[in-house]
Amino acid sequence: MRYVIESYKKEIALLTYRIYISDSLKCLGRLDGKRYYDIYNEILRSEKISNINPEKESENIINNIKNRLRKMG
Repeated sequence: MRYVIESYKKEIALLTYRIYISDSLKCLGRLDGKRYYDIYNEILRSEKISNINPEKESENIINNIKNRLRKMG
């Protein structure tokens, strides 16, 4: 479970960094267009990602970890 939490924290940190950099460049250059955050939200709302069942995905992750632990032990 710690691995999942740390992976999530890493992804959030990378997302925050990308949003910060894109917003900074947009302000400094006085550029028009979409922000990285807006594009990211559009991707999340797309049909491909919305079809994913989070419970099923979490079960798959846990089962993969269990199988690998059995192979090790």
